Amino acid sequence: MKLKMAVTPERIQQIVGRYYGVKRIREEEGEFEVEVEDIDFYPEDYFSMLVSDLRKMGYVAFTKTKNEIIIIEEPERSKRSLLKILMAIATVITLFYVGYSYVSSYFSSSLLMSFLETLIYFVIPVFIILGSREFGRYLGMKRNSMQYSFPIFVPDPIGMGTMGSINAPNVAYPSKRAMVESSLLSVVFGFLVSLIFVIIGGYLSLMQRIPVSGVRSPILQIGSPLIFQAAMRSFVPSDGVLFPTAYAGWVGIIVSAFNAMPIGFLDGGLISSAMLGKYSQYVSYVAIVAIIGLSILYPSWLILLVFVLIIGIRGPEPLNNVGRASGYVKILALSIGIIILIGLVPIPFHTLPPQFSVSYGQTQFVVYSVSANISTNVSCFLNVSNHGTSPITPGFSISPAIPISVKSSSRSVSPSTSQRFNVTINFTKSAPGFYSYVISVFTSTASELVNIHIYFIDLTENFTMKSNNPLMENATVNDTAKIPLASDTSSTLMLNVYAFGSSGMDYHVVVQNAVTAVGENFPFVLSGGTSFLILVNSTIPQTVYVIVYDQQYQGDVAVINFVNTTNTVHR
Repeated sequence: MKLKMAVTPERIQQIVGRYYGVKRIREEEGEFEVEVEDIDFYPEDYFSMLVSDLRKMGYVAFTKTKNEIIIIEEPERSKRSLLKILMAIATVITLFYVGYSYVSSYFSSSLLMSFLETLIYFVIPVFIILGSREFGRYLGMKRNSMQYSFPIFVPDPIGMGTMGSINAPNVAYPSKRAMVESSLLSVVFGFLVSLIFVIIGGYLSLMQRIPVSGVRSPILQIGSPLIFQAAMRSFVPSDGVLFPTAYAGWVGIIVSAFNAMPIGFLDGGLISSAMLGKYSQYVSYVAIVAIIGLSILYPSWLILLVFVLIIGIRGPEPLNNVGRASGYVKILALSIGIIILIGLVPIPFHTLPPQFSVSYGQTQFVVYSVSANISTNVSCFLNVSNHGTSPITPGFSISPAIPISVKSSSRSVSPSTSQRFNVTINFTKSAPGFYSYVISVFTSTASELVNIHIYFIDLTENFTMKSNNPLMENATVNDTAKIPLASDTSSTLMLNVYAFGSSGMDYHVVVQNAVTAVGENFPFVLSGGTSFLILVNSTIPQTVYVIVYDQQYQGDVAVINFVNTTNTVHR
């Protein structure tokens, strides 16, 4: 607690007289009313120096009129220390949360290395930007004889990781110039350092050509500020994949511009309050309505708005709120609008129509084993077509996770062209069954999903198709292959018959002479010593796979290759 010194009218006369011509002093219950010459005749920073001198004694001064200064004991103010610490910790956490998914995809590193890269390339740059904002504020406060106070950082777990900081000084601003200078320097420092990180990230991207096949980059999904677009055109590679440090710079530009909005204790709100006084609250109302409207498109705007509303819609007025603002201060105040116009983006993230499409061939496969333990490769091809105006480098992933490899003549797909990619799945399973996977093909703007189904059949001795298990046979297009299925056991089996073609269409499979159980998942009844007939037909050249299996996925497989020739070999 600050010790307050006992003061007398003579002492007040001495202190105020250093800066202003004193006409009269009146004391009433510890409050001093000092009549002075017109304050506007004196330099604006005189009042800041007066406040600084009085604060050392535990007193504070504010203006009542242009000729009257009120001096009272300085009240104790809440420093919100715990809140500020908790908010800073939360901001670090949300920056890691938001940055990790992008950085880990960009570098394709291990868990520990991705965490370290997120810290170095994203979290630290963002905090340097936030720190530069606070350094600008510190310079502005020091220039105006104020004591710097720590801000309230605002986390953003659903968007950029942070929404910046709220200026919540422990002491009042002494003058309009103090409010404008400290707020403007905060915005400008953050804005310029953000742009520097955009440039640094661009150079790092050029120097470290990361061999990643594709990154879900926000570069084509974000609404970019004008200054960001100008820097990106010169320093960011043509494939549009932002280096994480450049992404941190983008976050800094958006945050700096948003904090320039004329609302409450935001930097723009302080400038508005300094220049407009009590009328600044009406500007805040307009800005709040605009932010609420924008939050429909991007909900994170509401996060910062909530904190602004908690602290106050109307920013504080300076202790000297009657003096005229100089031309220098007015120019500084107006320049904040330039930052808003250049850097503010109403919708930081938005969805673009996909700039590519994926076509594919066979997506169903059957593998088989006589020991219920298999390790084999399943290959499929995907054609990626580029409908955009820039080359793309598609990436591939699979879920659930399983090893895959991708090969093609070129990893890049030029505009208005297509590229074939052969995707090989290393299928290793020990239990027969039905397995479903989703291959994700993604670029910097969008992704497409391809469903892959694999039937793992344990070949059985309980029944056979003809005399082979599995059966491999050729047939003629539009001809019908007849495949008898005979029981080799005395047991009664409940079976299912499933078929698919390599083209996915234009084939027909019919089961004849079979006893069926209506409503069962395995409807075909094969009693001991009996058989039924499977008829397979295709109207186009393709391979048709027929699977007969029981509840344990024990069964038989027939592979019928339909060709355009009369030289069909039957076995």
